[in-house]
Amino acid sequence: TTLDVMGGQSAILGSGANYVVGKVASAFNFDGANDYVWMPAQSGYDIAQSANGFTIEFWMNPAAQANTAVLGWTNGIRFERYQNSSWFGDSVRCLMSSASSGTLRAVNLWSASSFSWTHVAVTYDRVLGLARIYSNGVLMDTQTVGTNLFSTAGDFYLGQVAGSTGFYPGQLDEISLYQRTLTPQEVYNVYASGSVGKCPDDNNLAPLVYAGPDLFVEGVPGT
Repeated sequence: TTLDVMGGQSAILGSGANYVVGKVASAFNFDGANDYVWMPAQSGYDIAQSANGFTIEFWMNPAAQANTAVLGWTNGIRFERYQNSSWFGDSVRCLMSSASSGTLRAVNLWSASSFSWTHVAVTYDRVLGLARIYSNGVLMDTQTVGTNLFSTAGDFYLGQVAGSTGFYPGQLDEISLYQRTLTPQEVYNVYASGSVGKCPDDNNLAPLVYAGPDLFVEGVPGT
């Protein structure tokens, strides 16, 4: 098993999923045949209920042309690779709701076998019912998905998701869930941090000492 950074919740690696060198330290590695990572339902993962909106962001590095699931909740909000242009899996979509505008698309991210680490982020503004998808810090699509969203209350999966077909071949890294809407600048900053990675506030901070305001003694040589 592995643990998430903030909540310490367990994840189960299934059917041979393992770790390789990733974008930031180690990444989950999937063979595209039957590998997956399973995280049982947790209240902290149920971000669709957040009154402040939410954000999902991660790094992905596909290893083959394939139209497959990527990550998401069982029969809920989920990411898939699909073919938009000439190649299987050249694009990514996020299924948010059953509305006609309920799917976000980031198109033509890869071609042939020119796969590389790509940052994907989806933000959701609950007040406006507005969702956005970004690739490498650039806004790719905006849709009014409404407020009747697919669920995030179920089990959370990487590599394969119930409701989508196929197993994802490649790596996933730095998968992060936020119970608020990241700003475009924040999304870009996460992308721009690259292999340095994020520094989440896990409340494990070094002690601080406040010595009071700076004081100066006037009229003393050398001061």
